[in-house]
Amino acid sequence: MPVPSLNWLALSRYIFLRLLCGLIFLPACENKEPENPFAGIPSPGNNPITAEGVAFGKALFQSELLSSDGKTSCFTCHRPDSGFSGSINHLNPHSKIRRQIPSLFNLAWSPSFFWDAREETLESLILKPIQSPDEMNLSLPLLLKKVNQKQELKQMCRAAFQTDSIGTVHVARALAQFIRTIVQQPELPDSEGKTLFQKHCAKCHSGKTTSDFQIRKSVLAPSGIDSGYFRITHLPEDVYSFRTPGLAAVSKTAPYMHDGRVSDLDLLVKMYAKALPAKELEDPDKRSELVRFLKTL
Repeated sequence: MPVPSLNWLALSRYIFLRLLCGLIFLPACENKEPENPFAGIPSPGNNPITAEGVAFGKALFQSELLSSDGKTSCFTCHRPDSGFSGSINHLNPHSKIRRQIPSLFNLAWSPSFFWDAREETLESLILKPIQSPDEMNLSLPLLLKKVNQKQELKQMCRAAFQTDSIGTVHVARALAQFIRTIVQQPELPDSEGKTLFQKHCAKCHSGKTTSDFQIRKSVLAPSGIDSGYFRITHLPEDVYSFRTPGLAAVSKTAPYMHDGRVSDLDLLVKMYAKALPAKELEDPDKRSELVRFLKTL
């Protein structure tokens, strides 16, 4: 009886594909790459987020070496228990700073920084508070001298940026990487408070960052002499305009507004309800629902 002929070309292709699946796909399933904890967080091409960069940035953020008095770190003003923000009421009374210390949550998505949007990148922002006489008051040459004396920091810089000497660019990039990882974007179940928020607040405080980070005038009456974005543009239409803040951990970031003039969240919602105007928020029960929702952010 004749032996059936085989399609050797088809068979060889079949065997090749089986081997390919066994050699490539099965080990990939068994030895999965660990998930990137920073996936989804935007960063510039010249400063991608890495575990080593974030670790170095965190060490710098909590280091008192970044201040002239050796007693102040970034954590001193941007306190984790206050939503990485702080109150101007806690500053030295002789300080010329009259703006509330903003939260650092979700800044990776912001196109500008500071209340008046005067900086376009975190990397350019970072060194300003360090040098400011009203903040950390440390010159850049002295900063580099101090951090380069610490072998642990130099080792972390080497791991992050493959250099044995810490420069200002490495300080700025590492701190920016760490700040970009300060994220809070909770998934929120539907509620009456959420519905009220979406109806009355989400035009400006939108998306998972609860802000479009645009520059605009508040519906609340301006206070004081701070002209906001006008200081940058000198355009009349920008007088009293400020960058819209995110609301992550808003229950912890009192007092509110750029000048810290509103003491608590209930009062803030009441003021906005009147200024919008939002008739249904004149109902205390509705306002309570909205405040309850805000406290979940």
